[in-house]
Amino acid sequence: MNKEFLLLSLKRWQPTRNTLHYYSKAVSVIPRAHTCFRPKWWCISFKVVEDGLITVEMPKPESGSFFIKMNLVNRTVEIITFQDQSRYLSIAAVLASTGF
Repeated sequence: MNKEFLLLSLKRWQPTRNTLHYYSKAVSVIPRAHTCFRPKWWCISFKVVEDGLITVEMPKPESGSFFIKMNLVNRTVEIITFQDQSRYLSIAAVLASTGF
């Protein structure tokens, strides 16, 4: 096992941690506004993919479902439906619109 990885202190990666935390909080606003009501939304989980993080499938109130991908390479938030519709937002725009 790589000893450098084991010695990684929070101080060394705190800026990255804070950025991912704010991105995650900003993205979690979208399901609260556009999906079926849930009293708590802390259950939104993200999976690591090759270019960022992606949510699990979420139902839309009217019909269908969608998922959200934070593309950290392109710095975009992608909202993708299973009807092959996609919307792309810059991560900076998402953060600004949520007050982060």
